[in-house]
Amino acid sequence: MILKVLKVFTLFASAKLGTFAFTAIIAYTFGAEILGVTMTTLSVCIGAVLMSKFGMDLALIKNCAICFADKDLNKFKAYIYLASKLVLRNSLVISTILLIFVLFVQNPLLKNQLFFVVILYPLFSILTMLGSVLKSIGKPEMAAFTDIGFVTLLLSIIIFFSDNLSLVFLPEYIYPIFFGIVFLLLITISTCISAFVLGETLNSQNSLSIKEAVIFKASLFDYFIPGFMHYLIQWGGILIISIFLTAGDVGKFSAAQRISYLVNFILIVANSILSPRFAVFYKENKIKMIEDLAVKSSTLMTVFAMLISIGILINSSYLFELIGVEVSVIILHILILGQLINVSTGSVSFLLNMTGHEKEMRNIMSLSALMTIILLLILVPLLGVFGAAISLSIGLSLQNILATIKVYQVLGIKSLPRFLGKLFYGWK
Repeated sequence: MILKVLKVFTLFASAKLGTFAFTAIIAYTFGAEILGVTMTTLSVCIGAVLMSKFGMDLALIKNCAICFADKDLNKFKAYIYLASKLVLRNSLVISTILLIFVLFVQNPLLKNQLFFVVILYPLFSILTMLGSVLKSIGKPEMAAFTDIGFVTLLLSIIIFFSDNLSLVFLPEYIYPIFFGIVFLLLITISTCISAFVLGETLNSQNSLSIKEAVIFKASLFDYFIPGFMHYLIQWGGILIISIFLTAGDVGKFSAAQRISYLVNFILIVANSILSPRFAVFYKENKIKMIEDLAVKSSTLMTVFAMLISIGILINSSYLFELIGVEVSVIILHILILGQLINVSTGSVSFLLNMTGHEKEMRNIMSLSALMTIILLLILVPLLGVFGAAISLSIGLSLQNILATIKVYQVLGIKSLPRFLGKLFYGWK
């Protein structure tokens, strides 16, 4: 078990460093303005992927984990087939809408990058869906290879070596190569999943009934809204800054935000391991085991995140120098504070989503995202990137505090670390 955690930790740490490396290499090679355009394009790509999946990533983790635990191969495959069909259908509609939008974009580079994203992003949608399948079968270490961070890490390596070999690498090449990497990973991961599943001794029961398919589709909206609202909280700042401020300001804020994300990669690791276990344990009514997992994981994550935060704050000037972008350290402090609260509350969003309380999580995320957008629209015109940092940190903190309260109310589970739980719950 410890070896597995270390594997997942190492691979997701590499993936998380990939987003930082991507930010650094783009800023260093092309400057803050092109970094701003590139990150704006990436935010559109992630938003399009999110819309196409429409909550199916979380639904797959829950349902495939239960099917795999029950050794029901046909139903397991049927959920994947149904989700893939729905994703491709959604992608066709969203691509058409985005293509119309691209026609009105004035910035030539942004238009070029968005064109490739709009045409090819369905590949990335399917790849991230396969990541959910890997988590459901207990292979979260493999899921790291489907993460946006791992793709951008490979892309960063290509850009770095192209620059050092004196090869001409233009900003227009970024997303064609990005999706070339995605395509190769898609083939590799698909092959690996087939090998993993066929290697298991599974029962051949009936595939999905009409009722099960209807229930699966009906649950998607409740899974989608939290994911969409989380996207607004995490990426909304970039989109709104790009409306009110310059591409250079977008690039500076993106640099600070990428660095702050180094704090929360331990949460991503934990979610990958814990989410299918929450689903299986809840089905088996093992509430005490869920609570033990939640408390131990949140304690470990909080300690780790605090150490990472201290390291970042001590070396913040060096990190900004490495990227080649000058950003106020105060912005970084604000963003890190939000991430610390995010990590210290643990995997509360997955606790709700994996235990049949996705509607509660949907309502929490809707309220938090609405608050974030209102703050962004008020504070960004007044305070610029400072306003964006404040808005996103408040929205992220509100989301996790409300989810922690709801977990205790509906499940009776105290999920915080014990030293925080004594203050929050009056824990004895």
